[in-house]
Amino acid sequence: MNLIIYQLIMISGINRCGDIPPFKLFSPKRGCSSSYFFFMYAKHWFGLIGILVTHLAFAQAPQDFTLPVQTRIEQQPFRIRFQWPAQPQATGFYFYRKALTDTAFSLIDSIKQNTSSLTEFTDQNVMPQTPYEYHIRASVSTSGLANRNIYLVTGSAIAPEHHKGSILILTDSTLWDSLKAPIQLLHRNLVREGWRVHHAQSLRSDNPRHAAWVKAKIQQQVAADHLLNSVFIIGHVPVPYSGRINPDGHPDHLGAWPADGFYGDLDSLWSDDSVNITSAARSANFNVPQDGKYDPSFLFFNQLAIGRIDFSNLPILATSEINLYRRYLAKNHAFRNSQSRFRKRALIDDNLPSFTEKFSQGAWKSFSTLVGIDSLTDVPSYETMATATNNNSYLFSYGAGSGSYTSANGIANSSDFLTKAHQTVFTQLIGSYFGDWDTQNNLMRCALAGIGAILTCHWGGRPQHFLHHMAIGKTIGYSTRVTMNNKGQYFPAGFSMGRVHQALMGDPSLQADYLLPQPKPTINFLTNNSYQVRWPHHPESGIQGYYIYRASTVLDSFQQLNHQLLTDTSFIDLQPLPGKNVYMIRAARLDTILTTTATLNHGSFWKLSPGGIDSAEVNTNPIPVQLIAFQAQRQATCADRINWQVGDESNVRHYEVIWSGDGRVFTPFSPPKRISADNLPGRTYQVELPAITPFPLAYRLKIVDQDDTYRYSPIATVSQIAACIRTPSIVVVGRELRWQNMGSAPNTLQVYNQVGQLLYQTTLQQGHGQLSLANSLSRGWYSVKISRLDQRILQQQIWLNE
Repeated sequence: MNLIIYQLIMISGINRCGDIPPFKLFSPKRGCSSSYFFFMYAKHWFGLIGILVTHLAFAQAPQDFTLPVQTRIEQQPFRIRFQWPAQPQATGFYFYRKALTDTAFSLIDSIKQNTSSLTEFTDQNVMPQTPYEYHIRASVSTSGLANRNIYLVTGSAIAPEHHKGSILILTDSTLWDSLKAPIQLLHRNLVREGWRVHHAQSLRSDNPRHAAWVKAKIQQQVAADHLLNSVFIIGHVPVPYSGRINPDGHPDHLGAWPADGFYGDLDSLWSDDSVNITSAARSANFNVPQDGKYDPSFLFFNQLAIGRIDFSNLPILATSEINLYRRYLAKNHAFRNSQSRFRKRALIDDNLPSFTEKFSQGAWKSFSTLVGIDSLTDVPSYETMATATNNNSYLFSYGAGSGSYTSANGIANSSDFLTKAHQTVFTQLIGSYFGDWDTQNNLMRCALAGIGAILTCHWGGRPQHFLHHMAIGKTIGYSTRVTMNNKGQYFPAGFSMGRVHQALMGDPSLQADYLLPQPKPTINFLTNNSYQVRWPHHPESGIQGYYIYRASTVLDSFQQLNHQLLTDTSFIDLQPLPGKNVYMIRAARLDTILTTTATLNHGSFWKLSPGGIDSAEVNTNPIPVQLIAFQAQRQATCADRINWQVGDESNVRHYEVIWSGDGRVFTPFSPPKRISADNLPGRTYQVELPAITPFPLAYRLKIVDQDDTYRYSPIATVSQIAACIRTPSIVVVGRELRWQNMGSAPNTLQVYNQVGQLLYQTTLQQGHGQLSLANSLSRGWYSVKISRLDQRILQQQIWLNE
């Protein structure tokens, strides 16, 4: 009996010298006798039975825990179908779904009958253009087998992410002068990808007490810009330490670990008055009250994604710290501008397959949804990547091996990154000690600073990392923050879920891949003080259109000027901003999420290229006119009567009326509708404009003075829209669709999205009426079509607000 209990204790991986097993074969460590195990854990016999059952599944390889799922989109009716190979041992399938912004999954269905032959499931309660995140799990009760599961994101024509939010580049002040040029290039790259960029400088310090000062600076930036969601730390900015932990399981490593998550948590209380431990071999891990190192061993909630490159104290790489940063920022620039491209595949080298948590199972699951399980290679050596040719490159990689601060057995040593150009971008490494990354020649920091292509590194496996969001263009920082905030939504999470040691080495703003940058536009000044913006065709295939954005400076948030894709390569801005106008063009392509055979994902999302940018100036002299009233009213004749009154009017040449079908983009009439000014105080003007198709919803005045300077009036929204009784028409006000003059016979009304998918259809029994459109229809352009029995068709584009 004693032997049985002892064996249970050994295979459970629990020991008195750490809360989880270290990265080596299971055996009592020095100072941890077998008799101690017996007496300490005999009382946990019944609990250990459960551990034994779990362990019996460990004959499976890590990849065996992945459920390879194919995702197919069906359009009429719209639904999402999932398919997988038969799981003969399955006793139940469970299907969970959530919106990306939701904090927890909801069970949408479960199937517990005939599960051994079940190979598909269809979700019909879905809408186009909406991203859905799924968790699909196959439960197994057979001894020796474990549950399989997968997380994935899918949808149809998922809307483009025009604005990524704001990012703070926080730079070690001693590096700024030397790195100003490459950091400014990074700034420009980020702006072109839809970020608003802020800069701040930090003191350089080894004192963890200074972390509170750094956090206060970050909080000030967030207070000034509530859209700030990411921080990229460059240099030896103070490293926060926290907790009483040893995630690698070694007793000489128990204490405070680096905790950059402290910077991403904006409002929790991090105390420094209870933890008291000084047993670690490295004094930096000591944690005593009031020493500037914090008590929490677990993260609270991170609002910000934090990523860091700190290349201080890496003498093994035999070059200056400044050169290491320059090298990293140069390869960062090359990757996000598609100057260096990597094969969309991944490799895994797991030298610790017998461990309880199956370290690489998270990589197998995430990578299979990012590059496809057919493009995922289980290699005998991580050094397979040490090649100078991109033909042997891997976008993602994972390596696990027992380690030290500077090595992972069978994977790499810190010195390897001096001479071997590892051709991978996003990597995860795990092994003993080096997860404590604030150490000399640390393996993970050397991986980023080396001559290879590596741009990010996680200590991945304790806990597991969930990167599947990157399949639709989300950043590595986004997925890292999701992992850090995991409180059980994603499982199996592995040991140390939620602990403070989790960190992202590298740039948090990086995506999995990029389109080529859009070439720079040219700007031509037109005689009416407007601008014509022209741009070359994007060099990649499959581009379906362009978006144009405008700002007063590159430091401001860019305003999107078109909500329907421009298929042309020019745009006339009739209402430029006073002063400087900065224009940015981004190409758009509808990409299938994943086309690999075994784990294909036929969902699609709109991918935007980095933008091409140019600027121009506008004359900002004021125009001396006071506009008292401005109104527009639809008449029964279907003409619009426009009235305005001026107060102190002088030096005005003329007024030009321009119109809009959506209240956002205004267009001049052809020929222009101009009314000469009398320059008499108190003058009232009136003009009646015949109906045009589509009917305007709003008007503005372009007020032009004798010097050809001008400004625009406020918007006059058309009143009495239903007064027009002749011409069939469709208008939308907010989310209310209105139609009129369609005849008394029944008509068919259909609503399509911008890629031609039918979203809604109904029969209209009257020639006029109104219909509230569903809130599930997202903001954007739609096409409305009304077909009459006499075969006449009215079709019109409409814009839906929030």
